[in-house]
Amino acid sequence: MKSKGFTIAELIVVIAIIVIVSGVSLYTFSRSQKVRMVEGSAEEIRNLISQAHSLAMNTPNQYINMEHIDFKITTDAPNPTLLEIYTKDEDPLELYAKAEIPAKIDISFANIATGGNASIISFDATNNSGHLGQVINLDPSAEYGVITLTYSGITKNIYVDKLTGNVTSIAP
Repeated sequence: MKSKGFTIAELIVVIAIIVIVSGVSLYTFSRSQKVRMVEGSAEEIRNLISQAHSLAMNTPNQYINMEHIDFKITTDAPNPTLLEIYTKDEDPLELYAKAEIPAKIDISFANIATGGNASIISFDATNNSGHLGQVINLDPSAEYGVITLTYSGITKNIYVDKLTGNVTSIAP
């Protein structure tokens, strides 16, 4: 007599294959979301640093007595990390642009001035350094400032050229 149906062993094999494929897909999807979060945050930082650099390059035509443009990163867990551009030297500081990135992304700095929970990249807006737009507060012996974003094993570096103020994700 022929049976019409599947054996228990066949069903278990099919269910095991479905569970394995689902697990791999879920891991891949979760990792790709984390990668997008880190890369999106890095892009946000790059864009704002580029905007601050551009402001410094054009400041002599737009502002009076403006010595530098500051890009400030404030980390204050568990709050989101604040990204801010200031365009005024004295109090009260004038906020030009602002963005946030998720607090779960760790940010570290190399060769960039830090104090307390904030790090600041200042761009020369007066040509005092001989290079309009030059980063004026990096470690004197460094050619680049580095901002590193890390989340769940995913790392992204942002490099700021001291002399030109250019920002890139490609290691120099």
